[in-house]
Amino acid sequence: MEVNDSLRDAYLFYTEDCTPPGSRLANPATATETPKAESLIKMYPNPSKGNVIIELLGEIDASSISIVNATGVIIRNEKLVSNRNEVNLTNLKSGLYIIRIFDSNGQFIESKKLSLINE
Repeated sequence: MEVNDSLRDAYLFYTEDCTPPGSRLANPATATETPKAESLIKMYPNPSKGNVIIELLGEIDASSISIVNATGVIIRNEKLVSNRNEVNLTNLKSGLYIIRIFDSNGQFIESKKLSLINE
């Protein structure tokens, strides 16, 4: 059975990228990650064993993060206090998490995927 090219492209779009090329994510409830070329946030190490560094790049007004588990439940909210923030996640179970970043007005800026490997 041969798959129509447009259906194949749509499938790849929704399973791999989740965003149109060159766009920013608008819905934080379904957001997975902002395209790398536009990233305003650097997060490392990833995967992590519990301590994660979140760096704000350039002039960005990020003031808080939400840590969301794979089922969409907000596990924790934290304030960002500088351009380089260390977040301790050693109390969380291993798995995939989404880190959502918000500005001082509570507006969604960006999200990042995080693989957590706690022993």
